[in-house]
Amino acid sequence: MIIVHYNYEGWAQGGVATYIRRLCEMQIQRGHRVHLLAQQPAEMQSGVEPLLRAPDEASLFAQAKSLGADLIHLHTTIRRLPEQPIPLVRTLHTHAPYCPSASKFLERWGQPCNRGYSLAGCLWGHFVDHCGSTRPQKLLANFRNRQDDFDTLLAGQIPIVTPSRFLKEQLVALDYPEKLVFPVYLAAGRVQEVSPPPKETVPRFCFLGRLVPQKGIDWLLRAVAQVKVPMHLDIGGAGPREAELQALVKSLGIVERVTFHGWVNEQQVNHLVQSSRAVIFPSVWHEPGGTVAVEAMVHSRALIIARVGGMPELVKDGVNGFLVEPNNTAQMVQSIERLASDWELAKQMGEKGKIQSAEYTQERHTDAVMKVYKLAIERQLCTSPS
Repeated sequence: MIIVHYNYEGWAQGGVATYIRRLCEMQIQRGHRVHLLAQQPAEMQSGVEPLLRAPDEASLFAQAKSLGADLIHLHTTIRRLPEQPIPLVRTLHTHAPYCPSASKFLERWGQPCNRGYSLAGCLWGHFVDHCGSTRPQKLLANFRNRQDDFDTLLAGQIPIVTPSRFLKEQLVALDYPEKLVFPVYLAAGRVQEVSPPPKETVPRFCFLGRLVPQKGIDWLLRAVAQVKVPMHLDIGGAGPREAELQALVKSLGIVERVTFHGWVNEQQVNHLVQSSRAVIFPSVWHEPGGTVAVEAMVHSRALIIARVGGMPELVKDGVNGFLVEPNNTAQMVQSIERLASDWELAKQMGEKGKIQSAEYTQERHTDAVMKVYKLAIERQLCTSPS
């Protein structure tokens, strides 16, 4: 099969690029021919064919045709359908089809948005909760883009892969056909060697992700300042809030407890996770899925995760980790102290997570995605004129 993957920034740093790269590599291993097209030229080293630029839908569809593509796998929005039929599949990485800001995050309060989409409710969110820009042109663009995205998906009856049941529920609530939405949990990379968490040193915890408001890092740092047992926090990631967060660390007096590692590659991620007693994922927006949680489980590490979005589908509270309410500092402190003080508990939780991670292999994920491809191709054949 010839498969075209279409993204906004190609091999840009971040979870979406990592997801696409791993899926492409697995498809290539299975004998498929894979091409990546992107609107923007951001590029990183990968094992996939060179990145091709497709700044708009016309270029995307024309290049897909010239490449002889059997299917286009969308990882970003499109605003119109191809004139000549070609099967389309969409993986939803954000909340774009049902949230004008695509984030479901109330920035003013640092809280996840629990509203369903409505014009009045989302306008209120923009102006009162600061979930999106209130500049007239940007505001109009946000609402228009959401409507266009959903309308295009609906008009094309495009099968959608979601990284959690939570996202499926959001789509179905807007009357997207349930039979066209397929929850497929994310997969982790392969790990060559797994060992129990270090026991003899100061317990280390790690955060992996972009340094942006919705990741809840300031909440985590304030909790770290209140932890009464020895511990250390490693932060792997970069982003616009890095300087602000470093200043917060100084003001809280926890410089000796926190290390900023900047952006980390896959090898460095493995090292940080293996050096930790547990992985902390304190997001305060509705995380669509969260590769980090699966990465921790593959490494036999316990998790401390905010109860938002699709995350509670992966973490069983008290079994392979702890679920805490967003911005609940007392719960975060308690969870860190329990794992920092009880190596055996952290080890047991990590082992249970490792067993659970067998459900989230790249092989199984690719199998599920290929089944959606098959459905999309069959639907196209059924609807195409004979």
